[in-house]
Amino acid sequence: MKYLIYITMIFNFVFANIVINEIHYNPDQTLEGPDSNHEFIEIFNNSSHEVNLDGYSIYMVTYWGWWSDHELLVEFDHNHTIAPFSYEIISSGHSIYDFSLENWHDDITLPNSENTTLIIYNPHHDPEDHVTYDDGHPWPNEADGDGYSLVLMDVNVDNNSSCNWTISSDIGGSPGFENFGDTMYGCIDADACNYNQEANVGDGSCEYPVEGFSCDGDCVVGEDCNGVCGGTAEEDCTGECNGDAVVDECGECGGDGIADGACDCSGSVVDACGVCGGDSTDPDAC
Repeated sequence: MKYLIYITMIFNFVFANIVINEIHYNPDQTLEGPDSNHEFIEIFNNSSHEVNLDGYSIYMVTYWGWWSDHELLVEFDHNHTIAPFSYEIISSGHSIYDFSLENWHDDITLPNSENTTLIIYNPHHDPEDHVTYDDGHPWPNEADGDGYSLVLMDVNVDNNSSCNWTISSDIGGSPGFENFGDTMYGCIDADACNYNQEANVGDGSCEYPVEGFSCDGDCVVGEDCNGVCGGTAEEDCTGECNGDAVVDECGECGGDGIADGACDCSGSVVDACGVCGGDSTDPDAC
């Protein structure tokens, strides 16, 4: 029985539901830009059901001779799910990928040399998937600074074998999309003025209108009496924009209100009995 359990653990480890599918560890700084802006790890849900990643984590293990460093890249919470047969990426907080499922710590970069192991742990901290890659033979060295990413050729094979990896078809890889599909960079935010419906990878080029205006430059929040879009100027009771005339308590625009000593707008006064407009003069008669 224990051998059956052991074999099952190995099978689940190699053929996991959540698969490391693409690694862009050393971008070309001339063709792309700084490493921290373009590095990413792509994971794939190789199952027919949505996976809640709450409790999942990704660690990076780097080896330096006899010494190794086991470092947490990212830990997911209940807000993170991955749809069936879909791709998600994890990247630096400085990255251009505004669609990243999660960002790792800003001071972390993926190593450009030596063996590096990426491990996905499930909520029980059992390894779900792992890949140990290198920047030299038998791993393709074009992924080390030439702009290409490491891509898994088939999600149904052992992704810890270098034989099953190659380089991406395009510079920058295919973050968030099928490894060998057509990649088109552009603005992928439908709310942006330069949204490109044919693009499938965001490149940070999205442009947005000034607050209160449409992409065509039209005011969408209304103009004040000075013609300022979203302004606060208002006409006073005389029709003067930003004027200071107000309606007094007697309903007269710019009026002085009830006169001193009067008790109403007609100029009445309080009689001896305290009645406004009354005619009593003898307080003893009240």
